[in-house]
Amino acid sequence: MQYHTPRLILREINLSDLDEYSKMNADPIVMQYLGIHTREQTLAGIKQIQQHYLKHKYGVYVVTNKKDEFIGIVGLEDTDEILPYGKCVELLWILNQQFWGNGYATEAAIKCLEIGFDAGLPEIVSLTAKINIASQNLMKKLGMTQVPDSDFNHPKLATDNQLNPQVLFRITREQFNQLYQM
Repeated sequence: MQYHTPRLILREINLSDLDEYSKMNADPIVMQYLGIHTREQTLAGIKQIQQHYLKHKYGVYVVTNKKDEFIGIVGLEDTDEILPYGKCVELLWILNQQFWGNGYATEAAIKCLEIGFDAGLPEIVSLTAKINIASQNLMKKLGMTQVPDSDFNHPKLATDNQLNPQVLFRITREQFNQLYQM
């Protein structure tokens, strides 16, 4: 499955993406709010994403430009872990730093929101470390709003980890349709 935007291609991930995805996941600047992932963790992540495709009508996609350059990943993922706000579908993104500042994350994220809402999702959330202002700004740009009193410590992180607390943003299908006139 492939999706197109004016400048980008979003496609399902495959094992041939392992080298580029691993490079991105090992970049300390790119991963400063997520933590470095080893090649083995990246491979496990690819397999998990592929299983998600089989189970749902949406997932996490490789984002490339028309030159087929690996920009990063953007997509939707069900949260299977127990988080304070319950089970939901999360919009996430990781882009190689040489592609930051071009509007690619916004363009790909809007497409992913469209995919999710077309699949019948009533709401999509996004979360990040409270110190990650750039991601919060993107969430706001997408039309997501911060859930009041939603700060929480991520259960996979130590309480004193610099990435705690986390903040939660969300957007409903109705809000998305109003903003993007779908």
